[in-house]
Amino acid sequence: AYSVLPTIILLLTISGLVNGAIGTAREWESQTVKELLLSPAPRSSIMIGKILAGFLITFVLGTFVLLIGYLLGWTKPEGIYWLTTLLALALVALMSSSLGVALGAAIQRIQAVAGVSVNVAFYLFFLAGGTGVIAFSPQILQNIAAFIPLTYGRHALEMAVFYSSTDLLGRDVLVLLASAFIALLLCFLSMRRSLVN
Repeated sequence: AYSVLPTIILLLTISGLVNGAIGTAREWESQTVKELLLSPAPRSSIMIGKILAGFLITFVLGTFVLLIGYLLGWTKPEGIYWLTTLLALALVALMSSSLGVALGAAIQRIQAVAGVSVNVAFYLFFLAGGTGVIAFSPQILQNIAAFIPLTYGRHALEMAVFYSSTDLLGRDVLVLLASAFIALLLCFLSMRRSLVN
């Protein structure tokens, strides 16, 4: 049961990164992005639409896996902790989808972006202590994990699902929100740079 939550975090990260990156790169590679940019819609709306599409797919996938775990008795958030669980899932999905769209706009090739996005997802997952308890890892890995946003998403999920607690929820939410905001900025910067070139 303990490995279900890291698996959900991994699924959210891979889904958000890969879907966002490939969807965006496809627009550049097929040059349909030119049609989108010539439409009366603002560029920010185009990017937000891509991010929301990746976010919805990723969030629904994470919620579905969480519900399967609940039906099998592996995950049991109770009462208000359903909300904190869904909030953590949503923030990880938003961050990974935004990062995926940024990668897609920066790289612009489907084959290249697929490999990069999967590798980024796995590195983030493993550096966040996805395969074990981070407190038992060497100190250098604990220091690195402190800078990986997935560490805070995983912590928020574990507190809500296993311990029915909001311990450090404010910190976890702030880190995930800041990470999602930085990923959104990267999206707009990648889009702007790609349009200039």
